[in-house]
Amino acid sequence: MCYLSKGKWHIAKVAFYGVDSEQLSIIALPSPFQTAGDSFLKQSRPRPINVQIGQSVGLSVKYDAGKLIFDTTVTDFGLSAASMGGVIMLQKPEQIEIVSRRSYFRVRVPEKLQIDVTMWLRRNRKSSSKKFECTGRLVDISAGGLQIAVESLQKPELREGQYVMIHFVPLPSEAAIEFSAQIRNILPTADNRYLCFGLQIVGVEASKKGRETLARLVGVTELYYELNRCTEGLQRGSQVGLKTKTYVKRCRSEWGYLLHR
Repeated sequence: MCYLSKGKWHIAKVAFYGVDSEQLSIIALPSPFQTAGDSFLKQSRPRPINVQIGQSVGLSVKYDAGKLIFDTTVTDFGLSAASMGGVIMLQKPEQIEIVSRRSYFRVRVPEKLQIDVTMWLRRNRKSSSKKFECTGRLVDISAGGLQIAVESLQKPELREGQYVMIHFVPLPSEAAIEFSAQIRNILPTADNRYLCFGLQIVGVEASKKGRETLARLVGVTELYYELNRCTEGLQRGSQVGLKTKTYVKRCRSEWGYLLHR
């Protein structure tokens, strides 16, 4: 579940406690998440979830073919024998969207594209200080996260666990995409020239605008996947059968201006 608290997005692991025709109820799970039965939930105190009655929250539920995404509203709180964190009552969602599992697999950015990404701490963007803002290159992306390579010389004062804003243009002909993400890890490359930021996208489930951003991220992921396939098809087109040659022809027709930049 994702929710806003004090102007920042937060993510909490939750489990369904009850479902009926009018509402859902959830309980917070300890972190790191373990599934060891109710006894584990009683012994471990989950992190507090700072939400209020009437507040909108977003839920992402895993299932076999992908994820169920929806937003809903907190209606009440209750007590639970299974969790020290209590129960959160939620309004029955009006609409549930499905995002396929494939959209959450990381796809590398096609070699012909160089996608610049700006990343900054939300509270510091309007400040004159540039310590909390940096520009890097998009390495890979999915509907759930992305990786950015930033030159070490920029010395960005960012650390794991922080929430940042991300801004990039996926293709020259398209509008920019902007969303919130949490820094999950920061690792240097072997030559120490770059810092690779692994980020988890947050907040896109909690509103209609957020889900529109998610739909664009899904589209970008699928587009990059197709462009990579086209590039591979063009490279081996002379050595394959009619089916692949037909696909290569379509690639040249649809994506030629990108593949031959």
